Amino acid sequence: MKLAAGLVAIAVGAGLFTTAPTAAASAAQFCDELTAVWDGTNCVTTVESNRNARMTISLALPDGLLDNPTAGPVLREYYSNLINAWRRTGATMVRDSKGSAYVESYPGPGAVQSLVVHEVWLPDGVQANNAYRSFIFDLAQGRRLALADIFKSGVDPLQVIPPAARPLLPAALDAAPPPHEPGTYPFTVQEWEPSGSGSGFSGDYGGWALSTNELILRLPDAPMAHEYPIPRDRFVWSMDGGAVTIRVPLAALAASLRPEYGGT
Repeated sequence: MKLAAGLVAIAVGAGLFTTAPTAAASAAQFCDELTAVWDGTNCVTTVESNRNARMTISLALPDGLLDNPTAGPVLREYYSNLINAWRRTGATMVRDSKGSAYVESYPGPGAVQSLVVHEVWLPDGVQANNAYRSFIFDLAQGRRLALADIFKSGVDPLQVIPPAARPLLPAALDAAPPPHEPGTYPFTVQEWEPSGSGSGFSGDYGGWALSTNELILRLPDAPMAHEYPIPRDRFVWSMDGGAVTIRVPLAALAASLRPEYGGT
């Protein structure tokens, strides 16, 4: 679910709706620190290159986490780096373009809060490039989680996730763009699972999030080339970030997960 940063937290009391201005103020203040303009919904700025090409940058910001002692420093650094990188890109462009960042937020299990930033870079006249940046925090323990952290000691997530995800892949691959015949290369299960050979479009599960009862995987997490196609005479494909999304029930991974993250 894409969430615009300007959505206002609403509470119901005595039959009236009241807003929570602190979160919105935090986003607006941080936007000012980024030397951009808060339009009430997004943090916006424009860069013009020496070739008179304009790049419009628009960032949705996760209000509730910007001032959190665990998540805030990580997210502020990320957004600062992102807007500066896009500014450098915009300064060299020969055609107009847009850079947008959207927020997907998932609570649970327990004190876990997952935030996935969907980056979209769109030069005029060219297909958009998508990437998904994962930020998963255990707010009770006060730390950011890597994928391996949610599994028990000694468990390799690249070994235990594929069997649980495999039954879900065929339908997701058949529906993935561009339109193609079901079950045809490279939209086959083996191409979307981690492989030591460097082939495949899983991105080693870099795009992930936890909901209350699911492990959500964006495959791949960022645009990538299929460097070593199998068989070797196959056409070398590239794949946009998030071409395939699957939702693996945590119950299917419970024996391998730590108890606080849905394990048994």
